[in-house]
Amino acid sequence: MRIYTNTIIALVVSLAIWCVAWESQVAPLREGGSWMTLKSIPILLPIIGIIHEREKSFQVLSLIVIAYFIEAVVRSYADSGTMQAMALGELILSLSLFFTLIARAKKLKKSSLKKQ
Repeated sequence: MRIYTNTIIALVVSLAIWCVAWESQVAPLREGGSWMTLKSIPILLPIIGIIHEREKSFQVLSLIVIAYFIEAVVRSYADSGTMQAMALGELILSLSLFFTLIARAKKLKKSSLKKQ
């Protein structure tokens, strides 16, 4: 199970760094960055619980990541150029994170069924 947790932590940190880089340096809405960099905070909120493998934190994270997926889909469709490329990167990271969370949940359910 630790391999899933480590992968999830890496994806959460990568997604947060991606969002900060996108909104502050690569393709900011305003010159010099914008308040949009704060969008990286919600994805980091459950990180302590994830590190300690608290199930509730994984559940919360699976709900939070959906917002990042939706934003990525909308912005990859509506924007062009660098903004669209950054949105596609966010889309890949958010989908990877979501499917890793699902794989972990399936593995956890399967191992709990074997114990019974």
